[in-house]
Amino acid sequence: MNGYGSVSEVYMKYNATVGLTSAYLQKLGRQNNFATGVAVLVVTISLFWMLFHVGGDRTVGLFSDSICTLGLLMGATLAWTTCYRARRGALELEPRYQLTWLLIGLGLFADSLGRAYFDYLEYNGQLNPTPTYADIGFTLFFPLVFAGLILIFTDPKPDRVCVRMGLDSLITTLCILGVNWYFFIDPIFLLQSQAHVTMARLVSTLSYPFWDVLLILAIVLIIRRCAERIMHPSLLLCAMGLFTVIWADMARSHFTALGTYHSGTFYIDSFWLIGALLIGLSALYQYTALAHRAFSERAHPSRGVINHAPTGNEYAPPGHNKISARRSIFLQIALIFFPLGILLALTLGSEVIDDKGRALFLLLLTALVGIVVAVRYLLTAYDNELCLEEREQELQETEHLYQRLQTTHQHLLELDQLKDQFLMTVSHDLRIPLTSVQGYLGLMAHYHDLIPAEELREYLQKAQRSCDILVMLLSNIMDASRPEVETGTPPAHLEHVSVQDIMENVINLIEPRVTQEHREVHLHIPAHLSVRADTGQLCQVLLNVSMNALKYSPPRTPIAFSAQVATDSGSDVVISVTDKGKGIAPFDQARLFQRFVRLESDINSPVRGSGLGLYISRRLVEAMGGKIWIESKGIPGEGTTFHIQLKA
Repeated sequence: MNGYGSVSEVYMKYNATVGLTSAYLQKLGRQNNFATGVAVLVVTISLFWMLFHVGGDRTVGLFSDSICTLGLLMGATLAWTTCYRARRGALELEPRYQLTWLLIGLGLFADSLGRAYFDYLEYNGQLNPTPTYADIGFTLFFPLVFAGLILIFTDPKPDRVCVRMGLDSLITTLCILGVNWYFFIDPIFLLQSQAHVTMARLVSTLSYPFWDVLLILAIVLIIRRCAERIMHPSLLLCAMGLFTVIWADMARSHFTALGTYHSGTFYIDSFWLIGALLIGLSALYQYTALAHRAFSERAHPSRGVINHAPTGNEYAPPGHNKISARRSIFLQIALIFFPLGILLALTLGSEVIDDKGRALFLLLLTALVGIVVAVRYLLTAYDNELCLEEREQELQETEHLYQRLQTTHQHLLELDQLKDQFLMTVSHDLRIPLTSVQGYLGLMAHYHDLIPAEELREYLQKAQRSCDILVMLLSNIMDASRPEVETGTPPAHLEHVSVQDIMENVINLIEPRVTQEHREVHLHIPAHLSVRADTGQLCQVLLNVSMNALKYSPPRTPIAFSAQVATDSGSDVVISVTDKGKGIAPFDQARLFQRFVRLESDINSPVRGSGLGLYISRRLVEAMGGKIWIESKGIPGEGTTFHIQLKA
């Protein structure tokens, strides 16, 4: 199972193997308890031995050196055990995590080597020897541990947030360095100078308070990187271990300068031991916490990542943002403004009391802090400007989206009106032929014996014509949603069709209405003309156009049907249907062949129409390889001519 877990704000990749079981977690718990018990026992014995001076000062000194070496080796072993588990254990963590505890283990091991050599020198009679080769091991501890902590608490792909956090941590660390200089480093320097020690001893003694600045920076980073709750115990152990090491280094440098330090001092040496063990134990507890979370995620995948800090993609309870903002302000005050205020106060105090030695260093350090603060807030201003631009862009996008929603809503309202109009029109158009069929069938059913045979045949023909018109209307509605018509796929049955025969069939279908409206029909079609078309679809097109001509021209006006060979192409035939209606304006002619389109002048008129007849006609003509167009000047009385051009 692959997933993601966060050590701080940065998510860490992991791979939970089949070995990650409840039994494995119980085994980790037992091992952690055993390691903790051993650490407590070692610390208790060392404190008892040093407090009660068991065996005298020399024995206590040798025991203290030996127990510190043992504690450092134990801490290194615990860190390397975690590194091995992260690589080969049931919960495999990413290489960044493995390298973290490898470096920390190396730092503790280097310190133990230095401590072992220091023990050897003291065993041979050199009391508190400084400087020696042991200082190499002591010094390597600081950069190795700091590098390991930076790896685990730093985003591998740093962004502006990480840069700001690094600058904030640097400001805090420099301020603490100023405080450290005022109260510890400068007094030690003065004491060592007055004692006329060698330059090598002076540098060695003063180097450790400066190296402790790296550990202070690591602690500040741990505090600023608000990790998920499940990681808090292990991070607290790690921070406590670093604090104890810093205290031991500061105290040793101070009392060495005074000339009162000797191995076996319980309030110094025991803190090196405790610090090494706490750092090692933090590695064990951190891995165990991650293993428990990975096991819970696999056992309950629906719960997602448990016990981690809310992110932007998760639900935040009411008031959470306000609480986070308050915590951020409090953290800003505690870690930046408060140390900065102390540094400024010490700098001003040094100037007032005219302490030139301290004042010069503090003044330079304050200037450096001021530069970092300026860079930090310039970056903040730049980020705020970017945020404002992003917010403005989001507002513009939101406004654009709102406008699109308004347009879409308006379009939906128009479609809803068109739907209502379409349903009303279609119901009206369907009701006319249905009423006609129903009327003729009712007459024949009730008066069959009284109606002469010729009149009965006429009724049947009229009912059949009404059914043909009904079929045409239904075909228009069905064809409007046919994908093959929409895409213009050619019909499967193209054949040579006599134009005159097709037109006579269409005239027979409209004959009842022509007779009712006292119209004249003019037919000018040569008998030999034929076109390649689908018979049913061509009949439907001509019927649509003819019905359209009857609808939009007044009664008693003629309807003309003609056909001729196209002048621009001798292989095409143009079929024309002409009426004497009010005509169609040129700018409206192209719109008539679109779906559900009716002209404004026709919407409020008594003439009904579905807006599908001409659309379907255009699609069918194009599918047969032809074209259809309108010829009209839009002058009432001159009428309109529909032209249909097909292959001969």
